[in-house]
Order: sequence, then structure tokens, then C-alpha cells
Amino acid sequence: ISNKVKAMLSDHEARVKVLIDHKVMNVVYSVIAHRELGCQMSESAFMLAQELLHGANSCCQTKVAELINADYENTFLTKMIERIDLISDEIHEQRRLQRKEPTDEAIKVFEVGIATMQYLQGLCENHFRPNQDLLRTQRGHAGSIDVIKSVSDLSLLFC
Repeated sequence: ISNKVKAMLSDHEARVKVLIDHKVMNVVYSVIAHRELGCQMSESAFMLAQELLHGANSCCQTKVAELINADYENTFLTKMIERIDLISDEIHEQRRLQRKEPTDEAIKVFEVGIATMQYLQGLCENHFRPNQDLLRTQRGHAGSIDVIKSVSDLSLLFC
């Protein structure tokens, strides 16, 4: 990578860190966790979460781990499971109706699914163990949600 590109990436990362330091990630996390899946605000917050993660991966990974640890009711991870279940339900519906081509609605659901999988992958990139563990089990929370198992189950549907 050229020095100019490296400088641009470094500048972008610094700007994202400023946003995270000013608690923008806290607001984004809260909106995703507490708004209805599919509403414009929730989807916009999710898009911003993706951009923050992409822009300053390690900084954002650490912040999300802190937020998940503090989310004793697992509201955020519940929303991630809802997003995964939406994809699973759509796959079952496509098969039930024996559709050869997906509908426009199905394509939108699959796009949400792709974004969700990319986000979850980004949380774990570079072997970021805290998020890998948190996506599997959340000790001390009201219950434990295994996002990894849900993703694995979803991948079996594609076979």
C-alpha cells in the first residue's frame, strides 16, 4: 500500500476513534438493540455500526465487547439473532414455495443477512478473542445467546 493510502487510512481511523470516544458507538448500539428490526432508524444505525467497525476495527471491536459485556439482558445480541432468523425464515419460505428465482423482498432480506454476517465477521477479525467468546456465551447475563451456533445453523441451510 502506498504511503498516501496508509496516511488516508490512518486519518480515517483517527476520526472514527474520535467518534467512538464521543460515545457515538454507544448510541448506535442502543438504537440497534432497542428499535424494531427493519425500521429506518435501526437500519441506519446498523449501517453506521458497519462503517465504524470498518474504519477502526480494533478500537470498535473493543468498544462493542465492552457494550455486550454491559448488556446484561442481551438486547443487542437478540437483535443479531433476529436478523439471522429473518434470513433462515426467508430461505425456508423460498423452498416451501419452490421458487426458482428470489423475489425482490427476498433479495432485500438476503442483503440484510449478508450485512449481518459481514458485521459479525468484522467483530471477530484478526482473531479478536473477546468478541469470539462473547458471541458464543455471555457469563453473568440474564441468559446466554449462542450467535455462533445460529450462524452455523444458517450455513447448513445453504447446503
